[in-house]
Amino acid sequence: MQLADFIGTWRLVEYHNRTADGKELDQSYGPEFLGLFLFAPNGRLFVTIADGRLKLPVHVKRRPFSAYTGQWRLEGDLLKVDVDESFLTPFVGTTQVRKASFVNGRLHLIPDSIVVDGILNHRELVWE
Repeated sequence: MQLADFIGTWRLVEYHNRTADGKELDQSYGPEFLGLFLFAPNGRLFVTIADGRLKLPVHVKRRPFSAYTGQWRLEGDLLKVDVDESFLTPFVGTTQVRKASFVNGRLHLIPDSIVVDGILNHRELVWE
């Protein structure tokens, strides 16, 4: 993997939340997610992901959404982003780490697992 492999704009085509034993969980951004990831040659990036449904179900009170920007680098198979702005204030000043791989021309990014509603979520985002 080289920096040049990442340069450009990527569209989110798959998003998985799985349990430790591989069972699929609900998708954080709904069944019609939208996502763009832009890697600039100067080392800047931005990512934004949102629930793309026109109307949300009544039980969904707020539209799922995420966005941040920062400076990126590769360390082996790890994509590291020094976040300098985010819609989530606690992200600012952190380094977000994603395991990166390319499979059939698609970029697979795996962040650290998180606990959601008491369940450990293993996430994988696939971009093309």
